[in-house]
Amino acid sequence: MLHYRLRLLLIRHGQTDYNCDRRFFSITDVPLNADGEAEVRELGERIGDIQVGHVYSSYSKRAEVTAQILNEYWSSDMAFEELLAEQYYGSWEGLSMKHLEETVPGELEDWFMGRLEAPPGGESLGAVRQRAELMLSKVETAHTEETIAIVSHGGLLQAMVCVLLDATLRNFWPFRFRNAGVADVRLYEWGAVLESLA
Repeated sequence: MLHYRLRLLLIRHGQTDYNCDRRFFSITDVPLNADGEAEVRELGERIGDIQVGHVYSSYSKRAEVTAQILNEYWSSDMAFEELLAEQYYGSWEGLSMKHLEETVPGELEDWFMGRLEAPPGGESLGAVRQRAELMLSKVETAHTEETIAIVSHGGLLQAMVCVLLDATLRNFWPFRFRNAGVADVRLYEWGAVLESLA
């Protein structure tokens, strides 16, 4: 029977007020709101019995607190990584989708249709994918035969799933992580399998 060489739990941070407002944000360090903390604790009840060997987290407060709450169940070693930061949105930083639809609707449409590689002044999807590749390489080099939790942001995690499944960035959008959502990915010698995304 084939056995996976590594199991990854890819986890998005809990809800923030900016998520509720459908704002684009990366470097703006918005904390979890009360509902966000509650949904992370619910996630902990659901996956807390999994034996996690190590936790990696983005430096943002919303990811850090998510990782710390979950690690109350695991009591694992934890490290913070710049590579796990959210995609930088440039001139869109802090703006809501509604505001962009009203002021620069062409930009937003081009972004979702794949005609715009990056928000004006922001980080490209290609650069995000490169960071995802570097982080995954680091994890695969450092760990084997164990389960690793990675706590990050929707954009970075979507790119990470594309890397793992050898999918193009055009397939970025279907892999949607809700707040406190988790993808369970098993890595075999011949490739990766997405067991669940919920």
